[in-house]
Formats: sequence, C-alpha cells, structure tokens
Amino acid sequence: MFEKLFEPGVVNKMYVKNRLVLPPITTNYATEDGAVSDQMIAYYVERAKGGVGTIIVENAQVDYPGGKNVTLQSRIDDDKYIGGFGDLTEAVKVHGTRIVLQIQHSGRETTWAITEGHQPVAPSPIPCGFLKVQPRELTIPEIEDLIEKYVNAADRAKRAGFDGVEIHGAHGYLIAQFMDGYTNHRQDKYGGTFENRMRFPLEIIQRTRDKVGDDYPIYFRFCADEFVEGARKIDESVRIAQFMEQVAGVDYLDISMGIYESRWAITPPMAFRQGCMCEITAQIKEAVRIPVQVVGKIRTPEMAEEILAQGQADFVAIGRTLIADPYWPKKVKEGRISEIRRCISDLEGCLGHHVFPGLRMRCSVNPDVGHERQFAVLQPAPKPKKVFIAGSGPGGMEAARIAKSRGHDVILYEKEQELGGLFDVMAAAPYKEENLWLKDYYLEQMRLLDVTIRRGEALTVQTVEKEKPDAVILATGAKWELPDVPGKEKNQIATSKDILLKSVSIPDDVIVVRGASEGCEVAEFLAEMGKNVTIVEKRAELGYDLEAMTRELLIRRIQNDTPDWIQPRLKKPLDPQRPPVKVVLNSVIDAITDDGVIVVNNKMEKRHVAGQLVVFTMVRVADVSLLSQLESLVPELHAIGDCVKPGMASTAIYQGSHMARMI
Repeated sequence: MFEKLFEPGVVNKMYVKNRLVLPPITTNYATEDGAVSDQMIAYYVERAKGGVGTIIVENAQVDYPGGKNVTLQSRIDDDKYIGGFGDLTEAVKVHGTRIVLQIQHSGRETTWAITEGHQPVAPSPIPCGFLKVQPRELTIPEIEDLIEKYVNAADRAKRAGFDGVEIHGAHGYLIAQFMDGYTNHRQDKYGGTFENRMRFPLEIIQRTRDKVGDDYPIYFRFCADEFVEGARKIDESVRIAQFMEQVAGVDYLDISMGIYESRWAITPPMAFRQGCMCEITAQIKEAVRIPVQVVGKIRTPEMAEEILAQGQADFVAIGRTLIADPYWPKKVKEGRISEIRRCISDLEGCLGHHVFPGLRMRCSVNPDVGHERQFAVLQPAPKPKKVFIAGSGPGGMEAARIAKSRGHDVILYEKEQELGGLFDVMAAAPYKEENLWLKDYYLEQMRLLDVTIRRGEALTVQTVEKEKPDAVILATGAKWELPDVPGKEKNQIATSKDILLKSVSIPDDVIVVRGASEGCEVAEFLAEMGKNVTIVEKRAELGYDLEAMTRELLIRRIQNDTPDWIQPRLKKPLDPQRPPVKVVLNSVIDAITDDGVIVVNNKMEKRHVAGQLVVFTMVRVADVSLLSQLESLVPELHAIGDCVKPGMASTAIYQGSHMARMI
C-alpha cells in the first residue's frame, strides 16, 4: 500500500529515499539578524525524524535587507551564515533526509518596513497590486550584481552541506517579475521577448552551474498559473518548463501557483478542495522529462499516492501537512493512518496571525510547533498522579492525551454523551468540515491510550471530595448567554450554536448580530439554505478576528463575489443565483421589534432592519464557577480554554498541552 509514496527517486545523481517533500514554508525562526537559530534546527530535525524524503529549507535572502519578504527571514548573503546552516544540514542529514536550500529575493513584493527603509526594487517600476508599494527600476549594473549574489548564495549553500539549491522563481518575487510580461516592461536585453525575459533566471542558473558543478542538484521553483488577468497562464509556463530543462539545464521543477494578487493559490485555505492544483501541474509534467513536484493542499496519503500513480508529478509536497504532523510519513508507512493529526488549513498559526505580523510560526492543531526544543520529547512524569480532566473539547482531550502519555492515571469527565465539545459546531459552517479531522484524531488518541472516560457525567465538587485527585484540569468551555436587549421577547432569538446545529426553526429573513468570523460563517450557512440574511456589525469591517486570506475569501463568498479561477477550486462552487448577504456596518442593535430590529449607527442615526429571527453571535462567557469551588480541594488545579476566556480552539489545545506537561 502507498508503494509510489515510498519509492526511491533520483535528482541529478542524488538518491532520495521517498517521494515526499517538505516544501519551503516561511517560519520566522531565524534570529533577528537572519542567522539560523536553535529553534529553526529543532523544527526541521523533527520533520526529518518523521521520515520525509526531502526538506527544502525556506527562502534564504541573497540581498539584505532589500530582498527581504518577512521580518525574520534567514540570510545567506555572507559567509558568516554558513556555519549556522552547516549545523542545520548536519542535524537533518543523519536521519537520511535530503536537504535543499531555497534562495530568494522579493523584488517588489515586500514593504518599506520589512526592507528596513530601503525602497523595493523590480525589473520595472510597477507596484504589486496587493501591497501597492512603489518599487524602483533596477539598472543593468544592479541586475548583474544581483546575479552574482544569487550565485554566491548557491555556493554558500553547497559549502554549508546542502544536498542541492532551489532558485525561487515563483509567487511574483524578483525572478518571477523578470519572467512575466505582466511585471516586466523593460526595453533592454532583460525585457520584451520571451528569451529576454528569461535572461535573468538563465544567467543565474548558468553561472550557478559553473560554480557548483554538473553533479550538484539545481531546483527551480516557478508558478504554472498566476491567476491574475494579464499575468502568466499555463501555456507560457509549459514553455518556461521546457526552457528550464533544455536551455537552462535545471534538474528539478518545483511547481507552485499564484502571486500576492492571487494569494489563495499560494496557500490554499480551508475552503479549497484537496489537490486543487494537481491538474495544472500535470500539464508541466507531460512537457518535460526532469522530476516535477506538485503542491496544493495535499492532506491524505490516498490523495498523494493517486497523484503519483496517475503520473501528475514525480514528487509530492506536503508542507502544512508536515507542520501539523511531522510523523505523517512514518505513520503512513507503518499503516497508522488513523493516528495522523491532519492539517485543517485555517492558516491562523502558520501564516496570517503569526508569520505575516512578524511572529514565529505556530500551528492551530499541533502545539509542539515552535516549541520543538521543549515539547518534541515528552518527559515521563516523575511520579504518576491521579488526574481528573473536566470537558472533552480540543483542550480537554489534548490535556488527557499528554497527561496519559506521561504515565498519569487520567479520568476524563464529559457531561454530554458524545465527546468533542464544540467540534460539531465548528465543522457545521460551510467549508469547515475539516475540523472533524481534528475531532477524529483526538477520539482515536483517547482509544489508543485507553483513557478512562466518564460520559454523561459532569465533574462536581462532590466527586472531587470523594475521589481526591492529585490534579484537576478544567476545560469545561464557556456558557452561552443571550444579551439583555430591549424587546427580545417580541421576536424569535437564537445563538449561532442553535443555527449551526439546526436546533431552532429558521424563517426566511434572518438578522445576524456581529460580523466577526462567527457571524460571517453563520450568515453563509443561512445563505446556503436560501435565507435572506443581514449582518449588523458595530465595526467598520467584517471578520476582523480572522487571518487576512481566510477573512477576505469568506467575505467574498458571502457577497457571492469570488474570482472565476477560485470557483472550481472550492470544495463546493457557489450558486451564482444566490443573493449576497446584506451588511450594516458601524451599527449596533438598539431594540428588537415584532418584525426585525432597530439599529443605531456611529452617527446616532436609527433605522429598521426586517427579519423574523435575530441570531446573536459571540455570546459565550467564561465560566469559572467550578474553578473557585475547587481551589481549596485540589493540590494542583488548572483552567484552560474557553472557561477562562472564550477564544480559538488552538489556544485551548496549546494550554491543554502545556498544563499537562507541568503536572
């Protein structure tokens, strides 16, 4: 089973043990001056231990600081960085994993703040349509200098012990800007014709080959489709692939998609289907003989095996899959597929709320990410204890998993008959069913670890007094409380939980109060049922609590305004006839009426919004009542997740993991 995944491969003359690849994903784990950190090494080593065949280390900049694309990007622009990268390659290669370094320059796709006050550069002075920062046009002497910087960076990578080097020509960064007529309007030898636009990457590759030798693998990453009007499409990308093989002489094509203006293609969000880019990559594969790598939300071994079996690619990149579970390859090979902790693609920790703002990378489902030095090796408990855990949501089950794995005697109390807390609510909103993957993972962990579970039994003071546990972790969640709004007895009212679980009757016209993520998801849920929906939000924007890419796509969906290229990549295409959700911003509910609500805006103007049901979102409040009752009864008492402060599942998971390690 999964024979193709674990079939050895060859790149140039380099043997690779399997077809699974950790592609380059920005972590922000470098030090403040761009050196390799101990955390960066620990992160990559954990993936190597998990059995992946190749690791392509994230984009190291060749030109500091003008080439940066994130605040904490690694550097390979000086010999002083070779030592740190040498420590990294040495630590990874002992596990039989090949390691390749990606080298990069951002060009126009960056900001003044990231480049530390240096104006971004580009082949032509055309701003990125997303970042809207005005770049400066490069002169020919500057272009020649940059070519040498790429070549010297590749040479340093080889000296640092990397098995190969990947030249980053994707995602609208500098090399891609030269290759694409959309961004390259030059009239000299580096612009105009196809051959002239290929000159910049060609000279980098040829001079790199002269420097590193014929046997050293050179990877090249570029986009098969940029999904922007006027930018490159698959036909020209096929020509580029053949050029890179036949003229430039690269050994491996790492195929990606999208530029910042089509950013969902770069990092597919939860709403996208699995393997959403495979069909396009297959067209590149058909046109060349050198190995081709596919990427694009590949989460299951069945999907990865099918891609290889159908000849759509030679290697499969499973980046965020390996962030969520670094031991995915090992578990698949050993037939332990049910034990895999699958990525749910919410992009919260690995992108929007961490990497983009300059924080270190985290993972919503894997609390070890960013803490591998402390968390990767689970320390047995010095003394086994009787540990009670109240609540079987994500935080409670993570705490039970860790505590039981450390050797404690764990009893998990759940007042409902079914475990999972709010998992079913989280997964009920459109396109969010992948949350059930995480629920399935925890249920399997409870079974494998043989955790004692008390279903239909809430933990009480009386139970604690009688059983005398050594430690208690409270993960009881929050209470749902409807606000006291004037006139609430005049109309039907409900919570978002009521709607998503369909526990109330739903009329044709519905008002959703607050347009954060929860409100937008409820609105989309109702719209898909054919209801007329109005969101009332006190802020000037919707979805303010979401990471940027998920937020923008969700808003586009509720407005039924997604770009054409996105439609076939969604798990379920939108109905073009579905009316958009109506939105009232800068407004709050003043009173509920028989036929709707009265809202008042920030100018103190009032208006009536019609509806036969008012849905209140974000109405969970912390419930610390049991905490206060147990404080004097338990030697070790901890509270985590929503019962402390309503928030995201990732917070509860991290807190559950952390607290269970302290007992």
